[in-house]
Amino acid sequence: MHNFFGNLTDAWSGFNDILQGKADHAADDLGSFVINSTFGVLGLVDVAGMSGVPKHKEDLGQTLGYWGVPSGPFLELPLLGPSTLRDTVALPGDWYGDIWTHKDPTRWRNIGTVVKYVDARANLLDASDLVQGAALDEYEFIRDGYLQRREGQVHDNGQSKGVSDSGKLDMKSAYGDDADNATAPKTTPENGTTAPVPPAQSMPATPAPVSK
Repeated sequence: MHNFFGNLTDAWSGFNDILQGKADHAADDLGSFVINSTFGVLGLVDVAGMSGVPKHKEDLGQTLGYWGVPSGPFLELPLLGPSTLRDTVALPGDWYGDIWTHKDPTRWRNIGTVVKYVDARANLLDASDLVQGAALDEYEFIRDGYLQRREGQVHDNGQSKGVSDSGKLDMKSAYGDDADNATAPKTTPENGTTAPVPPAQSMPATPAPVSK
């Protein structure tokens, strides 16, 4: 059932890809929808995914953000979970764009909707356990994590329209005006972790030896 509803979502994702001008992403998502709807038995089998076709989860909230609409304040919606004002306003459009909301008769549509949200909630159980075990302040942890993840989705990690020098924000906070001279993070052999390497500092020239 997860594959089935995910396949229906690919169609709406492809439409939002088109609205954002992402022709390659639209080809992937709409192609996945066509392939899985036919060869994948109405989407029950993810044939496109097994063939290496990537999925790009796009919705109307991401499309609005892509074209510069600010996210607004963080919201915690009953049953639906974390969101923003922009994404909440876009929910009716996402609902209407979901193919399953047009399914007849109504009783099958309602049953399928319940199954869809139960499946989505079940997939979040491991994440909920992680938050409860790792976060000192669950609300703050979820809020910050959701907003950062959503920002990355909207701007494709700094590659989307209207994003200017966003990748330098963290470097500037660490190095100030010298961020442009900072080098990329490197891995240290001692612990295998990554750490930003500070910008090179100008060293005074070593005086030449004086001949006697």
